[in-house]
Amino acid sequence: MGKINGEGCEMTNLRDRKREAIPSVVLFLYSLSLAWPQYNAFVSIAAALAIVVIICFYRKEILVKLAAVPRLLYWAFGVFVCAVLVASLAIHDSASIAKAQNIIYWMLPFFLMYLLASFEKNKWLAAYYGFHLALLISNIIGLAEFIKTHGRVTGPYGHPNHFAMMLDILLPYCLFMAVNYYRSKNNRLLACGMLANSIWGVATLFLTASRGAILGILLGAYFCLILYGFRKILWQKMALIIVLLTCSLGYLGYNNMQNFHRSYDYERILLMESSYNMWNDHKVFGVGLANWEKEYQKKYISPQAKEKELDMPHNIIAYYFSTTGLIGGIGFCILMLGIMAYLIKNSLGLSLNVVFCYAMLLVAIAVTIHGLVDVGITMKSAARFFYGCLGLTVGVISCLDDKK
Repeated sequence: MGKINGEGCEMTNLRDRKREAIPSVVLFLYSLSLAWPQYNAFVSIAAALAIVVIICFYRKEILVKLAAVPRLLYWAFGVFVCAVLVASLAIHDSASIAKAQNIIYWMLPFFLMYLLASFEKNKWLAAYYGFHLALLISNIIGLAEFIKTHGRVTGPYGHPNHFAMMLDILLPYCLFMAVNYYRSKNNRLLACGMLANSIWGVATLFLTASRGAILGILLGAYFCLILYGFRKILWQKMALIIVLLTCSLGYLGYNNMQNFHRSYDYERILLMESSYNMWNDHKVFGVGLANWEKEYQKKYISPQAKEKELDMPHNIIAYYFSTTGLIGGIGFCILMLGIMAYLIKNSLGLSLNVVFCYAMLLVAIAVTIHGLVDVGITMKSAARFFYGCLGLTVGVISCLDDKK
């Protein structure tokens, strides 16, 4: 009888362990779908599974966790959402209203990742395994493409800048997590594999030759180094490192200036002028989120422009000001500044969550700088991934703070 009871307990424990593993598996799948969004069906199925798990496992705690999201982020999201909706509704343009709804819908991963990551300590590690698998796939595809073409790699996105935008979000998390895992001494072999994968990812980023992405990562790293020095009061050491890095990068940039010059550089200036003229004629509400291309070709295109068929000005701030006016443009700036303020505040703390704040802060800076010369988070896959990573960061912070 004792043996039967013992076997029954073992079976019960096994069932409990399997049940407890379900949220981690779903978080892994959802993270992978955001970081490698090549199949819409996979993204949709993973999101549906995330919603089901949240409802089935944590339904009694959902409202409590949502109430714990920092007010600063709610204000930043709320101002931006209201701004794009008001600007779109004000011009009575159904296509722009639909696009505003899509932009808001792309924020859903923030809440799903936040809820999945915030309930139980160490469940969020599954997300980083998903990120590293996505990075490994990206690295393999990038290397294979470079061997075949010897040109700028585009990955599965059709354009090197779009591939680089996803790497801007993916790399900081993979690199910071690899370093953190190595320092924890839990599994040095796995940590070394993560570090190698991350370094390979940096090489893949450079193979895209995306100037905005590379500059965004470098300036983001600079800022994080300065912030780390301020937090640790390591002024002399950090100043020396920053000076050496600046001199090295300046030398490399000077010697490779011709390689980074593109024939369409002057076009970007013309696009800014066109966007300014567009905003100047529609200052408050803009021309509409769905109308930039139409208005550009009909009235605002420069006679000197060679790129005739563009759907945005390759500058995310110019895009929001020209399409949603002062209301949407200021709303977008408040959104990004609010996110960065939250991350900087938490980065200056002394708790375990600091490494995750640095990773997300680097992502936010890189994406913003890259967005000044490209599509930024007007790109659907990049927007969903960006908000998902932010939700993951807030969830980890919440979980670690609860466990203190």
